[in-house]
Amino acid sequence: MDSEKPTTPQQQVLVMWVIWAAFLVGAGLQYHFLGAKNPPASDGTLTWLVAFAPLVASAFIRWNLLPRVTAIQPALVLLILGVALAESAMFFGIFLFAAHQAELFVAALLGIAQYAPVYAARLTVTPPQ
Repeated sequence: MDSEKPTTPQQQVLVMWVIWAAFLVGAGLQYHFLGAKNPPASDGTLTWLVAFAPLVASAFIRWNLLPRVTAIQPALVLLILGVALAESAMFFGIFLFAAHQAELFVAALLGIAQYAPVYAARLTVTPPQ
């Protein structure tokens, strides 16, 4: 016997806000605990710019794919995927390009911030099947 009530649209929007906030706060904590306290000096090469590729993909998802979605479940999937791509820039900075970890951390935070679910109120909830 299934006596659970379906979630309301307000509850699902709240879930999106909580997930987004957890990713944002989590990125700050990960950078604080994993980042180098004294990063090495830059070697002068521009190979570290490859870390911006996931940020570009994340921005594409946010500004091209997410506005086309009309239901909350696919929007949640795109939110998680886009935020994970944006957050990966921070990990590139921490583990591969330590000389530029601060720049990549700020870029990752901006990438995550763009996913604030202000758009979620327009989404519809699909009924369970």
